[in-house]
Amino acid sequence: MPFLGTVTMEYCDTATNDVAKDAVLEAARRTPRDVDDWFLTLTRANDDYMDATMNGDGTFRVQYSEGQGPAAKVMIASPVDEELLVKLLESYYENDGAWKTMCAWKVCKKKSLFEKIFD
Repeated sequence: MPFLGTVTMEYCDTATNDVAKDAVLEAARRTPRDVDDWFLTLTRANDDYMDATMNGDGTFRVQYSEGQGPAAKVMIASPVDEELLVKLLESYYENDGAWKTMCAWKVCKKKSLFEKIFD
């Protein structure tokens, strides 16, 4: 599927609208990384997003969510190494759908605020 629409990147507290693919890939590879503060999020105009954070061992946790409200599903992959992270982000940026088959994803139902409070 071809690239559709623009992508916003949030990288360590800096947001870039209509970000270029090269900037996304460079941010994913940039070091050093602070395990407590590093994150990279790509958001589409329809509010679907892919978010990467760091695990304590230096690998990554990647989450895909359909929309930013109470989404129908959330998919999580962890641990993910840097090479795979870059491939996942590039595929998601290109909107080609290949990222869905690049690793094992755990499908979760996104919890409402009520469910989080009383869980």
